[in-house]
Amino acid sequence: MTLPPASFTNASRLFAGRGAARAPASGERAVRKMLIVPLLMGTLPPAAAQQTAQDTLAHCESCHAPGARGRTSATPRLNGQSYDYLVGRLGAMTSALDQSPHSLQVMWSNAHRLDDAARRRIARHYADLPADKAVPGPQAALGRQLYENGLPDEGVTPCRSCHGANGEGSDAGPRLAGQRKDYLAEQLWAFNLVARVHGPMNHTAMQLMPGQIDALASYLGGE
Repeated sequence: MTLPPASFTNASRLFAGRGAARAPASGERAVRKMLIVPLLMGTLPPAAAQQTAQDTLAHCESCHAPGARGRTSATPRLNGQSYDYLVGRLGAMTSALDQSPHSLQVMWSNAHRLDDAARRRIARHYADLPADKAVPGPQAALGRQLYENGLPDEGVTPCRSCHGANGEGSDAGPRLAGQRKDYLAEQLWAFNLVARVHGPMNHTAMQLMPGQIDALASYLGGE
């Protein structure tokens, strides 16, 4: 059973004011600095740091791996992802209120270095790559039930209503089929603990038990 990463628990306290006061760890200090300094100064990172999309691709691959298939649970697979979703997420990465701890520490500064045209070129590059296929795991049966039916008693709509009948994505939500299983689980925990902010997904994830999070990742994830 996947348990919520400690970094998400700490981040939920940082954003929502939960938990007892304590000295922040070095990672949290970095996050707070990135959040507070631009807000106080009313500025964004220097425009002089703008990069072209082509120059950035090699940098992207240092975390997302060649072919954008991801290296760790913190880095999603981008290959075959919806173009519109990728453009939107790169734009959202400039908002400090819509991020997991990893995104705040890494993607926030990277996204600010890209202008709109560069974001679109990067999105097109990754959207045109062949997508991974889902490889159902041992808990896939429960995951499929949750994906197709939701949790009606808790007011949770079926996942397919936004993410497509087979997790292929739609105008309303990103592609999930073939995504890293560990990444899917970690993002559901991030939404559950409000370490990543998106109203509908926060509501959905808060209704899920740990075993249900694992089951959804088992059903949708790739190898």
